[in-house]
Amino acid sequence: MNKNVNIIEFSSLFRFRQINNYTLSALENNEIWGASPTTFNDPYDTIMCYDREIVVEYLYKMFKNMFPILNNTQMYDIILKAIIYMEENFNSSKFVYTIACFTESITREIMWSHYANNGKGFALEYNVDALTAELYSRRELEVLEMYKDYDLRGLLKYDSEFVNKMSNAYVLSKVDYVDEKYDATSGVLKGIDSYKEFADGIDLYKIKKLVDKIEGFDSIKKSLTSKNLSWEYEREWRFFTVNNMFEQGVYHRCLGRVKPKAIYFGEFISDDDLVLLLNKIDWNKIDCYKMYTDIGCKQNMLKYVELSEEYIKNKVLGSNKNSI
Repeated sequence: MNKNVNIIEFSSLFRFRQINNYTLSALENNEIWGASPTTFNDPYDTIMCYDREIVVEYLYKMFKNMFPILNNTQMYDIILKAIIYMEENFNSSKFVYTIACFTESITREIMWSHYANNGKGFALEYNVDALTAELYSRRELEVLEMYKDYDLRGLLKYDSEFVNKMSNAYVLSKVDYVDEKYDATSGVLKGIDSYKEFADGIDLYKIKKLVDKIEGFDSIKKSLTSKNLSWEYEREWRFFTVNNMFEQGVYHRCLGRVKPKAIYFGEFISDDDLVLLLNKIDWNKIDCYKMYTDIGCKQNMLKYVELSEEYIKNKVLGSNKNSI
């Protein structure tokens, strides 16, 4: 298994889904789809900040070495243009990356309300080992495809450690809930250095040097897995991947195919939707559960009951008379 995946002390992760043509197709084909952060319900998700004073000072020293004949007025004019350009593109990660979201718990009422159409949708349970193995292997193939045109020195053929590091740069990671935005100052400074590296063109050897320098895109990873403390109840895990080198405009894409180990039907799902979902899965090869409210429970948690094979058969055949 990918050694850079955070240690997960449980065997399953869950995804809440609404019912629409896209989720039905994904369910039928066992697909894991991710989305651009631009489509998230929280527009401030993945937003970063940085220390302008530190960055301006760094740029001043860099430009002073590059253009020693410039006076201070000219120098700060260049710096201002650089800052404006950088801030216009500062949160471009919202366009470049695709994220698939998972959670540790299936029983929280608020999750069913927010992400499964007020309990009218469904949720899927995935085995963590199967999930990480598929997503990582798919990512490794994408790395080989993505960088082949820049591989002027054959790194992809003989440097398996580099390929592994590039694949590990985008992995399944636990979300950190914090009370302030992620400070990306260190990453900004490293990003400025990368522009210098690529000023005369891109090749994979330069990318390798950059990857070694920034330790597997650690700043990017932290920015994509830091979230406002008010969302802590989600107990979220994310798999994120870059769409393609400097590519923008991709808002949804399939990240892999993993068969779920169980499906959970919302407490308020309609009979028609329940039957619709049952007809999309191999219900005799996957555990099926129905959520319900336990009136005797004080916690804001739901419970679930496994659907019997007889009950499912009667539903699929069109009978709604049998009880669970």
